Amino acid sequence: MRRSVAVRIAVLLVLLGAYVSLPVFYDTVRSTEPVLSGQQVLFANPQAFVGEEVVVSGSVVDEEPVRVRVTGPGDSTVTVTLVGGTCCPETGSLSHSYGVLVDERTVDVIRMIVVPWWGLFYTYAVSLVAGVWVLLLGMRTWSFDVSNLELVPRSAPRWAKQDTDSGLVDKTEEDSDA
Repeated sequence: MRRSVAVRIAVLLVLLGAYVSLPVFYDTVRSTEPVLSGQQVLFANPQAFVGEEVVVSGSVVDEEPVRVRVTGPGDSTVTVTLVGGTCCPETGSLSHSYGVLVDERTVDVIRMIVVPWWGLFYTYAVSLVAGVWVLLLGMRTWSFDVSNLELVPRSAPRWAKQDTDSGLVDKTEEDSDA
């Protein structure tokens, strides 16, 4: 029995190690497919890419005309003007723009995706609510057996209304009869 517990702990540690380390190595493997020139061209040699399609992402600093602050290597920043876009992002929003580099600091936008400044907070809030909901569903139907370090299904789910044909009685009805 001790061997089973040791194996379970080892598997748990391996899974936790993978969970923690994989996001770190997410962007270390590069694809061999050709990709569009990204915002790194704005810092290296923008003149060489004038007339080429580029992708630029950054925080909106002005609305008319739309100007975006792009962060590059070593925390260097460049402000890029976006022309030709159909949407009007608010200051502080995050803009992901695809277009043609007209000059060193101007992009003629073909497509723009704007994420509002509150979008990140919304994402975290929805994820938190969903995580709590899944945790409560798991607690409802499973219990943790400490002696074997395993999850086991409950004989009767918590907080569940069961019909009396199966022999299980609704806990709320038992409480109200007493």
